[in-house]
Amino acid sequence: MSWKITGFKKNKEAPVPVVSAPNLAPTQQKSPNSGTLLIRVVEAKNLRFPAEVAFPTGRIESWRLPYVVLEYDRNDLLIEALGGELENPVWKYKANFDVSRESEVAVSIYTRTEDPKMTSGKSVFLGAVILNPEFSGRLQDEWFPLAGGSGHIRVQMCYKKTEVWYFLSWPWCIMLTLLWITENNSTLH
Repeated sequence: MSWKITGFKKNKEAPVPVVSAPNLAPTQQKSPNSGTLLIRVVEAKNLRFPAEVAFPTGRIESWRLPYVVLEYDRNDLLIEALGGELENPVWKYKANFDVSRESEVAVSIYTRTEDPKMTSGKSVFLGAVILNPEFSGRLQDEWFPLAGGSGHIRVQMCYKKTEVWYFLSWPWCIMLTLLWITENNSTLH
């Protein structure tokens, strides 16, 4: 489950380094044409929680599972975990973003310390990563180390260029129309 977030403020306390996937091609990347960037936040492993955050033992309520804030080109999504454990949550969430220019992808992980149904809900920052997607059409499927926390998050990204197909361009339409008129004029008389 996810919601669009407006007015979300990034965590200013810990700087998050930019992580780029290894580039296999020696050529320099160009600005992408219009297309779609598919981002799939899959899972995290080995998350560590601050010592001041106390969690009950035993059965864990689903609202306590870590959630993700996914940001791309001024679009923010809040992604709730489908399952897993506190240290190893699973999201398996897929988002498609329209691409008109290069932009970074920010993935931040938080966990709630209070039930959001009972209070306004307090959240604790667990880590983040900023990614530079490739616009080559190649699937990126990698585990990225979290900055500002510990653990890793698995993110998949793939860019698909939008193909524009014109069945008939204007000059061809005019030529075919004139051809049709001349052929049908001779049969109409």
